[in-house]
Amino acid sequence: MDKTGKIILVTGATGRQGGATTRHLLANGWKVRVLTRDPNKPAALRQAGAEVVQGDNDDRASLEAAMQGVYGVFSMQAYLGDEVRQGKNVADAARASDVQHFVYSSVQTAEDLARVGGDSTKWQIEQYIIERDIFRCGQARCADGAYRRG
Repeated sequence: MDKTGKIILVTGATGRQGGATTRHLLANGWKVRVLTRDPNKPAALRQAGAEVVQGDNDDRASLEAAMQGVYGVFSMQAYLGDEVRQGKNVADAARASDVQHFVYSSVQTAEDLARVGGDSTKWQIEQYIIERDIFRCGQARCADGAYRRG
């Protein structure tokens, strides 16, 4: 894939998963923009080449601003606050910003957890993305687990 001029926005980049994703993308030649509430926190990611923008998953306007000119989004929400609302905000902002590639990091058994009365937050976000046809590969999730327009 030609990565020229393509930017990936990573939410949750100051945590383990988002930070690892950011480092992996940078190491593989991607331009990476990271969203953070505290722009001083991801200093190591900035030094590694990531563009740092201030924003919040609870603030739709900041998400849309961070997604300007972005090709893809890696979306993950921490299990605190209103995770469902934040996941929906990121998905909606990505759609409004014409993002072409969207990866939502859930858990392997989100549907099973919801079915047996466990925590259903990840599953609710998955269903929101699917039901609104935000990012799809034909009629099903892409083989790589991502949702794409097209």
